[in-house]
Amino acid sequence: MNNELFSVIVLHYNQPSYVYTALDSVLNQNYGHIELIFADDASHDIDKEAIEKYISDKKGDNIENVIYVYNEENMGTVKTINRAVKSAGGSHMLFFAADDALYDENVIANFIKAFDKADDDVYMISSQCLMMDEELKETIETFVHHTQAVSFNKMSAEEQFRVFACSCFLAIGATAMSKDMFEKFGYFNEEYKFIEDWAYFLYLTRSGGKIQYSDFNGLLHRDGGISHYLTKGNLPPHVLQYKLDTLHITENEIFPYFKIFSPQEKLTVFERYRFEKQAYYAGGGTQPVLSEMGLAKVMPRYYIHRLLGPFMNSWIPVIKSIRVLSYVALIFFTAVFAGKALGTNIITEIITIGLAAAFYALAVIAFLIVILSLGLRCLKILQKIFKR
Repeated sequence: MNNELFSVIVLHYNQPSYVYTALDSVLNQNYGHIELIFADDASHDIDKEAIEKYISDKKGDNIENVIYVYNEENMGTVKTINRAVKSAGGSHMLFFAADDALYDENVIANFIKAFDKADDDVYMISSQCLMMDEELKETIETFVHHTQAVSFNKMSAEEQFRVFACSCFLAIGATAMSKDMFEKFGYFNEEYKFIEDWAYFLYLTRSGGKIQYSDFNGLLHRDGGISHYLTKGNLPPHVLQYKLDTLHITENEIFPYFKIFSPQEKLTVFERYRFEKQAYYAGGGTQPVLSEMGLAKVMPRYYIHRLLGPFMNSWIPVIKSIRVLSYVALIFFTAVFAGKALGTNIITEIITIGLAAAFYALAVIAFLIVILSLGLRCLKILQKIFKR
């Protein structure tokens, strides 16, 4: 594989102050057969001639081909990636955003070595992604936890699918893929505008393809961006679309396959969806997503637990009612016994009938108290559950 062409796609959208750092990280690679693809999604602020001249002046002999993809109108991340991928000639490829950069000059060579050792059912190999400050100087944290990655490599495709359903723990910018993967499984799902990685990770592993983690540093990821937007209140349209993508991916790529998940996995996915749904509408979102009635069909056990859970820990109304009924029953049976002991006469009959009437009246009242108490509690819980 050392003589095969490797395609690197740099995705650009209004990032003129960062793009040259991204390009340098590709131009400085020491692998001998590279195709560089620069893809711009109709940026407002781009100097095409300057970028093309920069690449032409700095590229070495190992940059065997350069392709420029310019969208005439903004198409979004997923469509732009698909367009660039279809133009790639390499047997393997990777893509990353123009505000990020490859870790060092060995990244592509490391991916080539990893693919040489990988099994035939491995279509993607991911590496470590370093979360960096704005200058790409200081490391904030690592994206992939080593212990999780080690266990992940030992899993079947279905097990990997269930892991991704709970957490998208690999970074697409630090991930290389084979061109055969697209020929066998298709391209990224354009139903989603901004999220290509999570949806495809789920689809690939669900379809039997595997992903492998290789322990080397692959990408410097600049902190911030659409996936790290933390501001509360009304959200910008692109952030709302990103959140809407996450909701639709859960609806389409995970919920229909819930039967293979463990109860804890289901709960993790389900509660994350409900949290994201609330955040989407709180941020100003208006597009319809799965209703609470629809969610109840997906995981009815969740709502049953929410309804009955509080009563598991709160028996006060029931205990009080049982106590009242016990007192009334004691009085009633005492009256009956007294009536038999004293003999039947008009006085004992009146007393017995009066106590019996009192018993039944109090029993009905106690029963109504229980029903009312349970009903009020259920109403409060339903209001919380079905509150958007």
